[in-house]
Amino acid sequence: MPDSFTSDTLSAMPKLQLQEIHATTIDGATKGFPGTAQPLRLDELGAMNWNVLAHDLPFPVAVLKDSALRNNSDQMKKYLDATGVSLSPHGKTTMSPQLFDRQLAEGAWGLTAATTTHVNVFRKAGVQRVILANQLVGEQNVAYIASELKRDPEFEFYCLVDSIRQADQLAELLLKYAPGRPLNVLVEMGSKNGRCGVRSLEEGIELARHVSARNDVFCLAGIEVFEAIFGGDPHDAAIKTDGLLGQAVKLAEECDEAGLFGTSELLLTAGGTMYFARAARALLKASVSRKTTVVLRSGCYLTHDHGLYAKGAEFEKEQTSGDHPEFIPALEVWASVQSVPEPGLAILALGKRDISYDIQLPMVCYSAEGGRARAVAPGNYEIVALNDQHAYMRCPAGQEPKPGDLFGLGISHPCTTFDKWQLLYIVDDDYRVVEGIRTFF
Repeated sequence: MPDSFTSDTLSAMPKLQLQEIHATTIDGATKGFPGTAQPLRLDELGAMNWNVLAHDLPFPVAVLKDSALRNNSDQMKKYLDATGVSLSPHGKTTMSPQLFDRQLAEGAWGLTAATTTHVNVFRKAGVQRVILANQLVGEQNVAYIASELKRDPEFEFYCLVDSIRQADQLAELLLKYAPGRPLNVLVEMGSKNGRCGVRSLEEGIELARHVSARNDVFCLAGIEVFEAIFGGDPHDAAIKTDGLLGQAVKLAEECDEAGLFGTSELLLTAGGTMYFARAARALLKASVSRKTTVVLRSGCYLTHDHGLYAKGAEFEKEQTSGDHPEFIPALEVWASVQSVPEPGLAILALGKRDISYDIQLPMVCYSAEGGRARAVAPGNYEIVALNDQHAYMRCPAGQEPKPGDLFGLGISHPCTTFDKWQLLYIVDDDYRVVEGIRTFF
């Protein structure tokens, strides 16, 4: 592996190989595509002059506002330029190579995966630098990664280790499948009752020594932490988050002092969209003897949302005197009123199969009048329950909508909306379709 992780080489990174995706045929069997339309190539959708609010598409339909995507990309780039940190967006959020292409073209350091299936999708599109933000376990998973490392000497891959037992299992499989070079690994710092990761500095140092001694199969390249694991009161969560980040920095410093890293440049990486700025500030303070690259793995910054991350961004701005990018929600799901069975209640033709609900229920953001979107006052209309294909919308008595009326819903947690759609549309501010986006979940 190269001694330098810097983004200089990324400026020459070619755009992804999207020809096969663009040539995909879309027809009426795909949710969101008009059943009356002839099958079309994906790259033909933007030329159809379809408009969501003109009822040119079947509902429900998921859309991304192009202006918001551009704003969010610009805001993140300014933040990265100002702080000197790098970005490896978590691909699991969108699983859309077309959106990955935007992110890499705008200077992303690489991409982050959660599974080797994600890695496979990335590699088919031509992604050359990947962090697997998980432990690499399972024989077929190790075999695939080993085969990719052997096949392509330019492929940079990093994964996590968090126990000697897991590291030994991985080493045994690497010896069996012989990738031809040491595997880059990052020791994961975790927290009690949290997710993965070592639970103490002592455990982390012991693991780092063990990994460093196995330089026949491993290259200890840095430290990883996923900081967005604490729920409850945001102030309490922030204190715990800072503590965990501090532990990760201390682990990096002690491993560096002990000479355990196998590279001249240290990789420090943290994950969540919720606290990425907090994580960057903490990791940048690491006092080590070698050059350090801080890599954030924020996945939801590109689309943002109307719930979880919107609230998190407001909290972080308050905590940091406004030193936080100004992201705008890009992802919406539009649905039509199916029934108005009683006063004060409308049923939308949309449900759990179409929109996220794991963090909170969707929010009614827009109605459509005369082919234009109109903002809905908060609380005027409220989604109170979801079935598989139905949404219960409470509304003021006497202000019930009519069957067929359209409403645009905002979401909380983009990851669990994207996975419900094979096809989404990028739209302009008038809701004209400018591009079709495919996902690969």
